[in-house]
Amino acid sequence: MIKFSIKQMFNFNVHLGYMHNRWNPKCAPYLYGIRNNLHIINLENSFYMLKRSIFFISEIIKSRGNLLLINLRLGSYKYNALRSKKFGQFSIMNKYTGGLLTNFKNVKGKHKSLHRMRRLPSVVFVSNLNNCLNIIQECQRLNIPLMGIVDSNINPEYFTYPIPGNSESLISNKFYYSLIFKAVYFGILKQRVKYLKAKRNMF
Repeated sequence: MIKFSIKQMFNFNVHLGYMHNRWNPKCAPYLYGIRNNLHIINLENSFYMLKRSIFFISEIIKSRGNLLLINLRLGSYKYNALRSKKFGQFSIMNKYTGGLLTNFKNVKGKHKSLHRMRRLPSVVFVSNLNNCLNIIQECQRLNIPLMGIVDSNINPEYFTYPIPGNSESLISNKFYYSLIFKAVYFGILKQRVKYLKAKRNMF
């Protein structure tokens, strides 16, 4: 089980949203209030929704699915790229090319990080949706679960698995991704246990 706390989320600035005049009203159920002109995100909701999301990732990996991470806001985040590759997953850290999912075979070649990706992702995680809005319709069209960080200026209805939180902060993003990679790691472990049990039952 992957453990984290609301206190950790607070320490990593997950609760800090956008300025109150830049908010999306559909985020209202996930907001606690306003402090110093910033919307404050309700971490009790975020805790549950983040916990649900990382469990889903773990189960996807356990079932031999694959994960695509998209983080364009912070530029080329080498940590994510290296960890994704280490665990056999995939990431885009520079520019998202429209049609990647709906025209996968032809478009994936434009992303060097995806040359080993043989099939569509089982789930897509986006840390800042404003930089790749095309992904919404592509995931909906192909019925691929879309998971991501919902800052106070984003419509949570775009996501299958919304996670209310700070999408801008570097330390917040590091916190999210540390949990995601733990979920991938546990998924791989559960995959191996499942395989060994099945193997034993054959004899």
